[in-house]
Amino acid sequence: MKKKPSVPRYIKIKKDKYKPTRLYACYSAIIQRCYNKSNHAYKWYGGRGIALCERWLGRDGYANFAEDMGDVPEGLSIDKIDNNSNYSPDNCRWATKSEQSINRRDPKNNSSGFLGVSYVKANKNWKSSIQINNQSIWLGSYPTAIEASVAREYFKVIVNAISYKILLVSPDNASQDYSLQ
Repeated sequence: MKKKPSVPRYIKIKKDKYKPTRLYACYSAIIQRCYNKSNHAYKWYGGRGIALCERWLGRDGYANFAEDMGDVPEGLSIDKIDNNSNYSPDNCRWATKSEQSINRRDPKNNSSGFLGVSYVKANKNWKSSIQINNQSIWLGSYPTAIEASVAREYFKVIVNAISYKILLVSPDNASQDYSLQ
């Protein structure tokens, strides 16, 4: 069996001081939140059954992770495409905080079953919204929760297509650039 090439885990910052590379720090954080019951995030990862794929575990796990994911691009961090699946090459990507804020699980208290969709008793309809720059943006009212969810998903696709930057134009104001959060 061919030995994997060495991937640096630490970088020298002073004569006798080292710190983990960004990639190794990311890999270590994943291991901790998936397998260390004392980790503050374990309940949202390992506690829900989230794990690393076999390729990213064991003796060559870090080298395989580095080979599959490459270096951490500036301003990005690891993101699972499907939040309910394991960490694996086909389920992970480097993403901005804005991209990650859209890609979330439904909160436990969500009565609609869809993220960003809530029932408005006064109007007897379903409201669809999304968070942008810490503000809730209303996407519309719909007769069913499914229609409201489809509207939100459609909005996410559009935003994804234009690199998670959107330009909102108000008829009576100048254009403003908002970044998704």
